[in-house]
Amino acid sequence: MFHHIKSIFEKFTAPQKTDALDRDMELQVATAVLLTEVMCADHQLDEREKKTILHILQEQFMLNDKQAIDLFAYAEAKTKEAVSLHAYTSQINQLLSHAQRAKLIENMWRVIYADDEIDKYEEHLIRRIAELLYVSHTDFIKTKHTVLGQS
Repeated sequence: MFHHIKSIFEKFTAPQKTDALDRDMELQVATAVLLTEVMCADHQLDEREKKTILHILQEQFMLNDKQAIDLFAYAEAKTKEAVSLHAYTSQINQLLSHAQRAKLIENMWRVIYADDEIDKYEEHLIRRIAELLYVSHTDFIKTKHTVLGQS
């Protein structure tokens, strides 16, 4: 699966027609990278945040443990070399509805609040990603309160 995810990522740099399976893999990679970026924003890696990402990936994409771990590992590698979030956010904008993009923002809040605190750098990054995904400030705040209300 790791090699398949890598081949999908390479398509970000050379756009071409893709089938439904490729689009699903692109969405998985883009989602995993954005969630991982948010996790790393405070420069304090917390196992609870990682577990939350793995759970989100399994739940959202119906992945087994190994597939989720492989996808997360790939996303971590891409996060370390990423220069811009644009490739990932543009893919998500093409593939998801507004409600699905708002749900992604909600999942980002879940990741950063997994350690029971919200760092200012994490919050700033989610705000930036929300803007790139055309998620309104109102929805940005609603998703935050949804997650905080669940704790």
